[in-house]
Amino acid sequence: MEFWHYAPPALLQRTVTFPNPDGAATYAGDDTIDKLVLALRRYAPAGIQDFSSFEAAHPTFLLYSNSSRTDWWPAKLAHDGKQLKLLSLRDGLPFT
Repeated sequence: MEFWHYAPPALLQRTVTFPNPDGAATYAGDDTIDKLVLALRRYAPAGIQDFSSFEAAHPTFLLYSNSSRTDWWPAKLAHDGKQLKLLSLRDGLPFT
């Protein structure tokens, strides 16, 4: 949600999120953020998408990860057998 507020328009156009309360509950143990994103969908800028549709159109993509407890997508993608490659670290935190 910080991205929606602070990102410059050129970056915001290329940023997407994939709310999935079931996945969040499984991998992070909490689905609150994903449910909030879905509830705000009608008020938020474009970029809230279904992952399977996105993946079909973009088999290779960059995933920003801040390694927080609620950042569960890297674990899900790895579990699903997707290849993840670490591109950068900032302040000891991975960007994947």
